[in-house]
Amino acid sequence: MTGQRYDTFGHRRFRRDGRSGFTRPLMIGALAAGFLLAFGCSSSVSDRSVRRIDPSVATRAHAESRTVFVDVRTPEEFAAGHIPGAVNLRLTDIPSDNRPIPALSSARRVVVYGQNPGSAVGVAMTKRLMTLGQHGTVEFFAGGLDAWRAAGGSVQRGER
Repeated sequence: MTGQRYDTFGHRRFRRDGRSGFTRPLMIGALAAGFLLAFGCSSSVSDRSVRRIDPSVATRAHAESRTVFVDVRTPEEFAAGHIPGAVNLRLTDIPSDNRPIPALSSARRVVVYGQNPGSAVGVAMTKRLMTLGQHGTVEFFAGGLDAWRAAGGSVQRGER
């Protein structure tokens, strides 16, 4: 044990030429942090980052030009009824190479919704669109289609 040194985490320090160096776990952590900073992962999007809007805000947003509603439900559910003018977009429809999404190209504001407040897919889509950074504002209509109907909003049937 003589000559071996340990850092505060209990990792043995490696010695070269009689001097202490970085421990491997610390060196790997420093390299990973540098990689993340260098390649643009510094702006993370979490559930807390998602702006949730209520039916009154969704109704006002629907009346604005250049607002696109994104319905994340299945094509069958979408065809059975959706917010007028909405586009049906699934997470698998988002290009992995961050190419622009044609259906959202003119949007300054994107409002994502699912069926109801329990739409985990809606939150995931909102976060994915936020990470793309191609649209001014991306929000999640937490009440979904159920809240839209309850607030007296009209529903369009068929595909768009």
